[in-house]
Amino acid sequence: MKAYITCGFKGFACLLFSATILSACSSGGSSNSSAQYKPPIGPNSYPALQTMFTHSKTAYSGAFAPKSSNNNCGISDDAAASDLAITTGFISMVPVAGPALGALTGTASVVLSLMGGSSQNSCMQSELNVINQQLAIQEAQIQSIESELNLTDNTFYVENYQNASQIVAADNLTFQDAVSNFSGQPNNAEDLGSMTNLMIDIKFWNSTSAAIAMPANLAIYMESNPTWLTNTYIPGVARSGDQANYQTNLISLAGVNLSTSCINSGNAPYTCVSQNPLSSEIVMYQALYSALTEDISTQGYNNYIPLYDNYNNTLMQAYQQTIFALQQAYFMEYLNNQVNYNNAVECIGQPSSCLQQTLSYGNVSGTYFVVGYNPVATSDESSVYTNTYVAAQQQLTLLFAAYMNQAYINTLNYMVSDGVVGAQTYPTGPDTFVVNGTTVTDENPVNYAADLGSDTVAPMAYLINNIQTSSAAGAQGYTGTLASSLQNLQKESSIMLYQYYGLNNVRVWAQSVFSANSSNMAESLQAIAANYESAPQLFINGSESFIAFNQSVVPGYLATPTGYPLGLNYQQTNQSLMPYYVPASAYPLASGSLANNINLSACNPSAVGAIPGYNLYWYVPNGANGTFSLGTKGVPYLMCGNWQTGYYQEDVAGSINNNLVAYAGSVENFGYLAAHLLTYVNLAQNSWTFVSFRNNPEGTASNITYMAASNSGNFGIDWYDGSSLTPGESYAWISAGGFGNATSNNYITVVAAVQTTFPDGFIASFGINPIQNSNGYYTNTLGISYNPNIDIVQINGISLNSENARWNYPGNPDGDPYNWAVALLNMTLYTPTHPSPNNTYVSGLLLNGNLLFVNGAPMTGIYLYDYEYSYQDTYLSLNPVSYTGPNMPSPYGITSPYCSWDLQDYSGGYEMTIFACQLSSYW
Repeated sequence: MKAYITCGFKGFACLLFSATILSACSSGGSSNSSAQYKPPIGPNSYPALQTMFTHSKTAYSGAFAPKSSNNNCGISDDAAASDLAITTGFISMVPVAGPALGALTGTASVVLSLMGGSSQNSCMQSELNVINQQLAIQEAQIQSIESELNLTDNTFYVENYQNASQIVAADNLTFQDAVSNFSGQPNNAEDLGSMTNLMIDIKFWNSTSAAIAMPANLAIYMESNPTWLTNTYIPGVARSGDQANYQTNLISLAGVNLSTSCINSGNAPYTCVSQNPLSSEIVMYQALYSALTEDISTQGYNNYIPLYDNYNNTLMQAYQQTIFALQQAYFMEYLNNQVNYNNAVECIGQPSSCLQQTLSYGNVSGTYFVVGYNPVATSDESSVYTNTYVAAQQQLTLLFAAYMNQAYINTLNYMVSDGVVGAQTYPTGPDTFVVNGTTVTDENPVNYAADLGSDTVAPMAYLINNIQTSSAAGAQGYTGTLASSLQNLQKESSIMLYQYYGLNNVRVWAQSVFSANSSNMAESLQAIAANYESAPQLFINGSESFIAFNQSVVPGYLATPTGYPLGLNYQQTNQSLMPYYVPASAYPLASGSLANNINLSACNPSAVGAIPGYNLYWYVPNGANGTFSLGTKGVPYLMCGNWQTGYYQEDVAGSINNNLVAYAGSVENFGYLAAHLLTYVNLAQNSWTFVSFRNNPEGTASNITYMAASNSGNFGIDWYDGSSLTPGESYAWISAGGFGNATSNNYITVVAAVQTTFPDGFIASFGINPIQNSNGYYTNTLGISYNPNIDIVQINGISLNSENARWNYPGNPDGDPYNWAVALLNMTLYTPTHPSPNNTYVSGLLLNGNLLFVNGAPMTGIYLYDYEYSYQDTYLSLNPVSYTGPNMPSPYGITSPYCSWDLQDYSGGYEMTIFACQLSSYW
């Protein structure tokens, strides 16, 4: 046989079974009250375990198990193979329960090696030599679990769990003491643990914990060594058999309560297991969670999401230790029952002095075999012993399966993770297992929806709750509208912050293990785990492959009650908020990259009309209608749908003032320069123009949303009556102009902040800037301007305002752009009346990789590029036909013959410009 611990139930991945099923496998007790008591549902399937104990219905009354093994994990298929043949063997529940948390993916994958050798490491073994060798392998690997799980670099684990004694974490220390009672302290020769001490004392292991060669089964060993029981085993049990400490440590490390009244009512013991909220395991988990939330509050500018992995991996490590300790405690009791049984059968017809029984460690009714101790009376018939012994071993196994399941539930309760989103679903029953050739159905799945994170706050909710609490307390820089905006995305099920990748579907995992065992396939746990279909992650991602989700990005101050840090530098400080995007009925997608800095300070926290504060939305570039993007097609980016038009976070010290500005003054001022340099889109004596967002006169206009203005009187709907425009409302066009407030030889430019949606869904923010040359309305013009607040927002490391620092430079001695000032692009174009090149300035913006420019607006109508540009209309258009995207150098496709810069006769010898471009797409 292969050198693996006997384990017919590789991982208990099944759940609650019905009372009628359970009553059939109880030890003769009544099931009248079984409906009141249900066993904890976790990785161990009780029906599957039960089937392992009923492999054959043929009674076998011999004292020893069959020595031959043909298939089905070493259990013989001949008529003599009975329940006794199984119960003289031993089940390791580690292969199923152990990998249930974190073992199949991520840093914990090496836990799969904990069963030792190569194949069949979840079979029920009946050969003592194999059992002994694999227990030794397991023990050696328990000692190295910390390094195997790569937890030494986990600062949360080191500070809050490993160093519990130094930081006086009493509950952590109590839990670890309970574990070490069975497993010992890693690499500590002075503290080997109860099971190791027992195995050395009874001569199964040598002093270095290496297995000693044994015969086929324990009965043969005892018969061949008649003094072993008296001189070796019983003294060894006396050393390790402190019943009170044994039971106390079990309750402590597994976080369980075993109801005596439930057992006394005739229920099988395993149905009487429940959570013990006062156990050291639960209290330790509570302390670790408190430590996590405290750590989050100290992260400042740093992304705090990695703390969740550190915390969950720490819990997973504690769970692994619990499972191994329970497995060791189970073996000690199982071995004790078997020793007592072999001794009882051997002593039939012998003097009373022959009978030497040792008491149970756990002393749970129905789970022990001790002759002379209720309910086992001395008998001359081996069948009486056999029936009681088989029932005890079965109930003992089910009881420890329940302990492990409860420990699993306890750990799930304190894990931190967002739940399923989009196309993700939790596993549901029933599930079918093939156990030793028998098909078994378990109707009850693990209730992940109820159990996962039930005693913690999910990451998305934690962030929202903290922002709400901090906003209500008046913390600096906070506003409740951010929480509301995130909640809206959450209600749409389109956002997720963090899921723990270390969870696998334990039901499918157990099915795969049982199937491999039943068919006697030479597969190790590692081979099964490597196949995604055999061991899928709980949080599936649609790729049908093991994958650890990329980390979301959330700066710590967003989850800090004190608010934003003082002296926040908006240009340099990382303020990225990068959660997961969840398309409808699809799987989570990582948003952008670390170079995508949504920078929440660029969002307006206050509502503008019907547009809520922040108004966060998912922008997913798709190239619709020839649009370009700084982002990658199909990759989601979290963006503001309500862009800031004033201060960056006005209530934060050091905030930058980006309020709307009107420019007026003499020749030295920007208003004069803009009026003279921006010679295209002249309105001549027309005092106003209709501005619409469309690519040609016959195209369908996309609405322009009016947000604010430096002087609302210069903007309207049908005229420049500002009272007709409502902030936050969308219009098919906006009229701009009406400069009755300028004096002779004075120049003024005003600005209206607007938003509009590009064809690919991107919400752009910019300014519309009418410019008056003089009070006589002789040469009025119109340009557009960057919203300076968007400079700090990046997609893939590039500012949405790609050219803001370079444009609107003329007349600006320091080279910095004026806020909300008309953007000027220097062009050299030909005109029919001027065959030599002429310099002029076009007003345009590079926004998210697109060239948005002012198009048309002639003094009188003109026919260009197959379209008639009507009198007094201005078009905000995207991308000339020769524009090739974000990386195109100046002049960005605004060249002849794709663009026309013609002159119209005006008066007094003046000529006024007409400008229009052939466009790459129309809508």
